[in-house]
Amino acid sequence: MPYNNFANVEAGYTITLAKWWKVIQNAGIYYNMTLTPYHGKNYSIDIVDLSLSGSHVFTLPHGFTTDLSYQYKSKTGNGLYFIRPIGSLDWGLQKSWLQGKLNTRFNFL
Repeated sequence: MPYNNFANVEAGYTITLAKWWKVIQNAGIYYNMTLTPYHGKNYSIDIVDLSLSGSHVFTLPHGFTTDLSYQYKSKTGNGLYFIRPIGSLDWGLQKSWLQGKLNTRFNFL
């Protein structure tokens, strides 16, 4: 692709801190330069951004699990524009039924 240069590095791991507590972590660094023609001019903005995400999963009694998940994406963009950093934090509660064949889940953002 003659109008796009990019490179990515991603890493992740899962660790069990206790029988009832599991941690999942992911991180990535991304580079992108896109040559974008717009109204007779060519624009190219070098973008380097970072993404972090993870989850802490807790096993509770009586078939319940709960997890706390988070995500962060640094300032990014593409060719003509920039996008502000964004993040989120979510919490969920799940109940297994019928020996794990059926699950009910509630998420809160």
